[in-house]
Amino acid sequence: MSRATGKEALLLWCKNNTIGYKDVNVTNFTTSWKDGLAFCALIHRFMGSSVLDFDSLKKSNAEFNLQLAFNVGDSNGIPALLDVEDMVSIPVPEMFSVITYLSQYYHRFSPNGSGKSGSGLGTISESSGSGNAAATASPANSNSAVKTAPSTSSASIQKPANWDAIEEQNKKKLQENQNKMDEWKKALQTKKEEEERAKIRL
Repeated sequence: MSRATGKEALLLWCKNNTIGYKDVNVTNFTTSWKDGLAFCALIHRFMGSSVLDFDSLKKSNAEFNLQLAFNVGDSNGIPALLDVEDMVSIPVPEMFSVITYLSQYYHRFSPNGSGKSGSGLGTISESSGSGNAAATASPANSNSAVKTAPSTSSASIQKPANWDAIEEQNKKKLQENQNKMDEWKKALQTKKEEEERAKIRL
């Protein structure tokens, strides 16, 4: 058994839980998430097709994939901390922002998480000996022993004093992203209509 940092084990957890998904190859906390498919794969892995139809998604439709993941995540206790436009327009997304967002997926979905969104990962134990090694983590401020197998109990994660303000800010950001997505769809539709009219004139 080897010790790993929270960052390393979070990446391993993400990689193990997205293996086998089409066009998803998690190798880092930046470009691997840029098209949104990896976020959607994690949601599908833990919540199923009734919540998110992964097979209908396309790698080329990054804005839609990202907005979908952020919307579904937000409605299931994972605040949308990332911005769709930033993820798409920046060649290499900001790593620590992605890590912070993904740590919430871990806390929400991992057997060793709290079942709630949280922030930060502490010392992590990485079990070896199998192709799909399990990465497990303890909360960042916890002094408890690191475990190598899923446990039925976990340390509770305290919400920060300004949690309500953070949630409100996230809701506003989500609405802004939704508005941008609507504008993008309208612009795309207008462009298609103009192209159709141009074809007719030809």
